[in-house]
Amino acid sequence: MLEQAIFNEITGDATLAAKIEDSGIYHCYPLFVPQGVLPNRAITYTEIDQSLVYPLLRTSLFQFNCLAESFADAIDLADDLDRIFNDIREVSLGGVQAVKYIKFQGRSTLYNAEANLHQVVVEFLFKY
Repeated sequence: MLEQAIFNEITGDATLAAKIEDSGIYHCYPLFVPQGVLPNRAITYTEIDQSLVYPLLRTSLFQFNCLAESFADAIDLADDLDRIFNDIREVSLGGVQAVKYIKFQGRSTLYNAEANLHQVVVEFLFKY
């Protein structure tokens, strides 16, 4: 359910959605961009860690990969994710999931020469 909430939040933000939308398809995917799909900008996300904090509270660490043909576009996507998710408290994420807080954990940059894509990796911790 948290994954659906994340998707809803990303595609529900008009600024970010416009950057990853092409012909009515949002290039926002769990895990990886499907084979054969070649968008000029996309976001993938995956849960890389989860722990039980209290009997009814969990934390999930999510990694977001902002992929783009240019470094500036990849940074731009990462900045939008930061604007949407960083330091959010007591929110109904994507209209689906109650979240206690979301906190920025880190960012790194990569380049995939084989795919000719710039990648900015952003991590956020969700407590829900």
